Amino acid sequence: MQSVCLILLVCAAEVSDFDLGKRAYEKEQYSVARAYFQAVLAQDPTTEHRADILYYLFEIHRHEHNIPHVLSVGGQFLTDYAHDRRSKSLFNSLVQELIRMQAFSIMAEYLRTYDYLVTDQAVIEKTAGELIARKQFALAESLLHRCTRTDTVKLMLASVTEDLGEREALYLSIPGTQGKIHLMQFYLEQGDTIDAFEVFSGMKENTVEETRLFQYARISRLFDTGSFARAVDGMKQTPGMSNKARLLRALETGKLDVLELPLDAAESSLLAQCVSQDTVSRRPPEQLAIDSVLADSFTPTYINHLRRGIESYFLDSLYADLLLKDGRIRDAYEVVKPYLAYQNTIRFGRMVRAIYLYHDGAYDRAARDIILSRTRAPQWIHLLANAFRFLGRESDYLYRDVVKRSSDSSLVSRAQKELMKINFDKGAYDDVLEFGFETAQEDTQLIKLYAYSLARTGTYKDALSVFKQYIGDEPYTLANYYGEYLIETKKYRMARTHYDTLVTSAERRLPARFLYNWALIPFLQGTVDTAMVRFHYYRKTAPGSEKFRQALFKIATLYYAQQQFDSAAYYYGLASEDDSLLTDALQNQLVCYKKLSRWADVVDVGSVLLEHMYEEEKHAVTFELGYAFLRSGRIRQAVSFLKNAVARKPTPEYHYWLAETYLGKGDFVRALYHYRKIVDAFSEDEMWVPTAQYKTGIVLEFLDERDEARAVYEQIIKERGRTDTWGIEARKRIDELEEDER
Repeated sequence: MQSVCLILLVCAAEVSDFDLGKRAYEKEQYSVARAYFQAVLAQDPTTEHRADILYYLFEIHRHEHNIPHVLSVGGQFLTDYAHDRRSKSLFNSLVQELIRMQAFSIMAEYLRTYDYLVTDQAVIEKTAGELIARKQFALAESLLHRCTRTDTVKLMLASVTEDLGEREALYLSIPGTQGKIHLMQFYLEQGDTIDAFEVFSGMKENTVEETRLFQYARISRLFDTGSFARAVDGMKQTPGMSNKARLLRALETGKLDVLELPLDAAESSLLAQCVSQDTVSRRPPEQLAIDSVLADSFTPTYINHLRRGIESYFLDSLYADLLLKDGRIRDAYEVVKPYLAYQNTIRFGRMVRAIYLYHDGAYDRAARDIILSRTRAPQWIHLLANAFRFLGRESDYLYRDVVKRSSDSSLVSRAQKELMKINFDKGAYDDVLEFGFETAQEDTQLIKLYAYSLARTGTYKDALSVFKQYIGDEPYTLANYYGEYLIETKKYRMARTHYDTLVTSAERRLPARFLYNWALIPFLQGTVDTAMVRFHYYRKTAPGSEKFRQALFKIATLYYAQQQFDSAAYYYGLASEDDSLLTDALQNQLVCYKKLSRWADVVDVGSVLLEHMYEEEKHAVTFELGYAFLRSGRIRQAVSFLKNAVARKPTPEYHYWLAETYLGKGDFVRALYHYRKIVDAFSEDEMWVPTAQYKTGIVLEFLDERDEARAVYEQIIKERGRTDTWGIEARKRIDELEEDER
């Protein structure tokens, strides 16, 4: 009897230690509480009070600023009791301690390990920002990839990623002035002056916010003196920017009237540039009679005679100008080459060098020099437009500027003719006709384009008349343009009659584009068999033609409509060799492989497709890759891609399949987080919420939280009713739980 009492007293003492420790904790007697709690754990490491003790010890160590113990005990609690209701509050407390300590490397590891406990993305952003400031770029990037892609996150990602293509894509995906300014800065850092200029030309000056005026002014100084002047004037009126405005103006004029101490690194850099500028006199030499130099009768020989023994930019620039007029372009460049080293003469040097480079076929370098010379003279803009045409860049806005501002009728005429060609190539046939026949006459190529444009806008008789009068007979090409007009305006019956008549009466081989449209009409009418026969005929008779890959795409689509997914995937793959069709073709090929459950092929196609998608579109392909990895049993890769998809665009579908992946690998806590995220954040979604709610109960059962699971099932029945499919399933789970308890 005495031994039994002794055992009971010992047991009571153990429980008493926990209670005494709790009371001491509540009275803020932390040393006493810690002693009791540690004694309980020493006697029984698996005590039923272990979770409570670890939590109390965490708070005690936190109060005492014992950081090693805070991390140790907090880590134990989060590892062993991840589903405990106090996990989030403990995690948040731990985060605040790490922020206070500025231990951001450690914090990054906690954020990655316990990502399912992170409730505020701002914590991740702050941590990543601090890591960037400490040049821990790889660690910062790994965190940012877990964030929803806000503009702030995109900018931070762009600052740390080494992939230049990804950096460009991130800037392109940021809307408004902010994205354009960062994109221009990126291009300029890479030496892509022309790309930066094209972005600049497409910007609306009045959309630049006050906070970005300084960045905009520095960029506009490279491209346009007027925009630069207006930006600097705006900075003068903006608080805190007057000194920067003064320094920028000095950098432009070479004169710093009032010297003020720089207030930040940017101003220090501007001041250093101002004082280090190298210039040369542009005045006439004092020993020369200026009137004789500027007389109408002077010649290159005379100016060259004056230059002997005198170093004078004034004379050299006159001489170079005369050499250009005389067609001696290389000699002119050699004269001005030394002046490219001086800030106040580089502009003229660039202009002369641009002509030299243009005539030498170096169109990109010539365009760069014209851009950086900042000239707006129509003849130079025309030369820039021509260079852009050779480089395959957009040039119509430059030609339009020439037409609008030039008083030289010959220059205007040349610009208009180029615009006719550009508009025709773009399919802007009405714009071609607006120039009128008088612009096209005396130029056989333009007359053809004018006639084709008449046919393409439905004026077929006038087109035939022009063609016969000025060119001669060419029925098929002209007839095809009229046929394309009928197709575009959805006059399919007229188009079919038009093409069938010409095919029947053809006396020679028909053009490939004509045959393509002949096959296209039944495709658009939904006559699958006829379209299939005609497109295969086109494929065999016109390989390598302009529309060949588009025909393969149509063949693939016809096979897809017939649910012949193997054949459809094959032809989509062939069509993807055309860059203009690549993304659409690969997306469709991926869908075909998905329907065939060929998951390895889904991964192969998706991996290629991901490289060619715009940043804001990558989430869908990233999800498909994650889903394919899941279906093929490659769980680690599935988690990686599905997490990335959720970060890029959190949708209930993406959350659901990530939850399923975690459930499959037995990571119940993370699975529970994503199921609950669907229920909480997408409560109106009837497709995914019921399933996610039900799965929440299942996961809680796996975690042995039977009461919580029962509460979830009861909530389903309450919300959806006993006769609803999910209500019935929830009732079954409750019955099984009750059966197990008996």
